[in-house]
Amino acid sequence: MIRSALGWGRSSPGWVTLDTGEQLELAEPSERLSAKIIDLLILVSVVVGGVVVVLLTLVAERFGVGIGLVEGVFLAALLIALASLLYDPLLIAVRGQTVGKKAAGIRVVRADNGELPTLGRSFARWALPGVLLAIPGAGYFLAALCFSSLTRDAARRGWHDKIAGTVVVKT
Repeated sequence: MIRSALGWGRSSPGWVTLDTGEQLELAEPSERLSAKIIDLLILVSVVVGGVVVVLLTLVAERFGVGIGLVEGVFLAALLIALASLLYDPLLIAVRGQTVGKKAAGIRVVRADNGELPTLGRSFARWALPGVLLAIPGAGYFLAALCFSSLTRDAARRGWHDKIAGTVVVKT
């Protein structure tokens, strides 16, 4: 179990001590927000790419070539779903960081031993905010609570970090 620096390890609250005894510097909430914004911009570009696919299918259909609108919408939806499903969990499991996290100089590690999270842990970490977002009416509020919960935790772990057994640290 991870121990915050409140009484354990270094005296600064910006450090955690893993079960292995290793001490790591925690990522700042502002660094995590910057990384999230970069990652969202990347995913928005994928959505825009999906819209372009749909528009191209409309143009191609008008000239009697290519695939139809239904197929184009399906292809765009598939592209967007795969990108959002694979981007965060896969990069976290393989490299410990998304493009945004790399740019912010932070990475995700297991809270017990500091190693890369497994694909299962990475997927759980990604899925919790997504499931919360899917709740009609309160979804955006609950997802915001999930992400902001890291500001009220001594080890700066949000609900999604806790469910996956991860912590975000500086590289």
